[in-house]
Amino acid sequence: MTEPAEAVSTLDQAERLLRLGAVRIEPTDATSPDACTCLTNYADELRGRFPEGFADEDLISPADTVLFLVARESGTPVGCAALSQLDDDTCELRHLWVHSSARSIGLGRRLLTEVERHAADQGFGRLRLGTHKVLTEADNLYRSAGYHETKSYGGATHTHRWFTKQLGR
Repeated sequence: MTEPAEAVSTLDQAERLLRLGAVRIEPTDATSPDACTCLTNYADELRGRFPEGFADEDLISPADTVLFLVARESGTPVGCAALSQLDDDTCELRHLWVHSSARSIGLGRRLLTEVERHAADQGFGRLRLGTHKVLTEADNLYRSAGYHETKSYGGATHTHRWFTKQLGR
């Protein structure tokens, strides 16, 4: 017979997996209302987490976006990720974000996997990203997904650690 704590844990895991399976991730125009909602929420969260603050001007321009993914749960945007092109073989992940109501179900990893798939499908062989030192959960996600810390590139504001990953084509 299963212990009560194990049963609760198993039920919690099943609920997280069911929620994650119901989330739809789709490419969206970077200027769409859902994309704007995600970026507004992302910027608001970073303003509260970054000691130096965060300005809307620090967000990627829609013109610099080659892919924008929005995750929707029951039609409500709960996550996003953007890609920009650095060179013919390299793209950069920007603004991977999951709403607090959808955290701990695996959505961040699922968004990351989708971004990697789309980047490879578009012919990119390498994905780069930068992250802020206070975003330890992001740092852990990238390392566990096979990203390796690398030297700095570009002049992105609010970036303290840089990562890269070779993509399979």
